Amino acid sequence: MRPSQQNRQSVLAAVGGVDFGPSTVGASAGIAAGAPNWWLIAFLLGIIVGGGVAARATGALEARGETRIRYLRLLVAGSLLGAGGWIAGGCNLGHGPSGMAQLNVSSLVVVLCMALGVGHVRAMTRSSPRSPTRVGS
Repeated sequence: MRPSQQNRQSVLAAVGGVDFGPSTVGASAGIAAGAPNWWLIAFLLGIIVGGGVAARATGALEARGETRIRYLRLLVAGSLLGAGGWIAGGCNLGHGPSGMAQLNVSSLVVVLCMALGVGHVRAMTRSSPRSPTRVGS
């Protein structure tokens, strides 16, 4: 590891062998690169399994009857979010509260782009003649 990277690396990230904190992006990036980081994969699976167990325990786990086009939209949107996190080197929380507090230039750029993107989508949805509705409402 280069000395400049050592200063940016957190203690928990060093345990996991990466130069950023635990993240789902790190797990998928390692798999895609052919060098899976098993700590980050366990972290990702823990999020999924833990969320399912918590939802089941509280009775909040329910199947929603969505249309096929809705599932397709969710798949595309989730893929775009994952790609954005990968390209940006982190998620909104990593760049927003953490990166902005450290005055990281990359975080400033990412947060600005996120704000512009949200504003653009909001403007598009306000001018749209129809609003999305849930099935069965």
